[in-house]
Amino acid sequence: MMLLKDLFQRETTKKILALLVILLFFYLTRSIINLELLTFLFTYLIYSMESFILRAIRKVIPIKRVFVTIGLYAALFIAIAFLIYNIYL
Repeated sequence: MMLLKDLFQRETTKKILALLVILLFFYLTRSIINLELLTFLFTYLIYSMESFILRAIRKVIPIKRVFVTIGLYAALFIAIAFLIYNIYL
């Protein structure tokens, strides 16, 4: 019993178990992995654009991050709607 307790208290064992849980999660969600990857990609791109815009605008006026985020997502949704409208009509 003490051997098992010592085994699970090691950092390497915890890291291996965490890796196995992550791999199991990806295996179980393999049918929607493309959606997950696209979500992370768009999130990263929006965050990068948000940081760039904030740095540029804050030199002129103070603005909260939430307003820039809402504006970026609104622009993204409008662009997607515009593209869908032009493609199908």
